[in-house]
Amino acid sequence: MSPSSRGPAPHFHTIFSETFIVEEGDVDYFDGRAWRTLLPGDTAHAAAGDIHALRKERAGPATLLMALSPGVPREQYFEQLATVDERDMSRLHEAHDNHFADVHER
Repeated sequence: MSPSSRGPAPHFHTIFSETFIVEEGDVDYFDGRAWRTLLPGDTAHAAAGDIHALRKERAGPATLLMALSPGVPREQYFEQLATVDERDMSRLHEAHDNHFADVHER
């Protein structure tokens, strides 16, 4: 993640869980209730259905390892996310099991 990356808004997935492992830098993680800072070696897990979010607010990049279970293909999602037109954003999220939560945290 680049410095000041907003990351995804609070969201959940219905068919897979995500585990985030910070390899370098620091990242803020939202577990559906509160934000906490993750440092190198820290791990956060969001089971299927759990609301979660990431953001990067401090200087310096961060590197994360994301493990998905079951191992759903996400490469196409991230490729399309970089170039998708705003009017097609909802379709992209729906097709890749991203459901944004009505949570007033960002």
